Amino acid sequence: VGVLLTLILGILLIKIIVKILNAPQKIIILSIVVLCVTGSFAIRNLIADVFVMIFFGFIGLIFFKLNIPHAPLAFGLILGPVLEENLRRSLIISRGSWTIFIERPVSLILIILIFIVLMWPIMINFYKFIINKRKFYEKL
Repeated sequence: VGVLLTLILGILLIKIIVKILNAPQKIIILSIVVLCVTGSFAIRNLIADVFVMIFFGFIGLIFFKLNIPHAPLAFGLILGPVLEENLRRSLIISRGSWTIFIERPVSLILIILIFIVLMWPIMINFYKFIINKRKFYEKL
């Protein structure tokens, strides 16, 4: 029902949305900033939340200027609490034993694959360093 309603509203409002997108960029940006400030204040009615939003906005701007991707940070912020809750639950079930994560073959394989994916760039850079070092000493 919700998808159907969204489709109908989207079709009916498409002309208005196109006109909004053709507005000057300064007006669109100002509108987005006002909505962000209002939304961050409306959640708990604390001005501190607005300052936190502005702080992370500047961090996002720094990421943009340094060409650092935003997706990993967003994934970390979204999935971090879920990971923490389930890690705590697993440790409670296993009575504090960390071996629960390597007892089953599937979880052990996943941990090994995660380790390889995380270490791959370091291994490649180390391999390139060794190759360049050999080439340097061969020239001497």
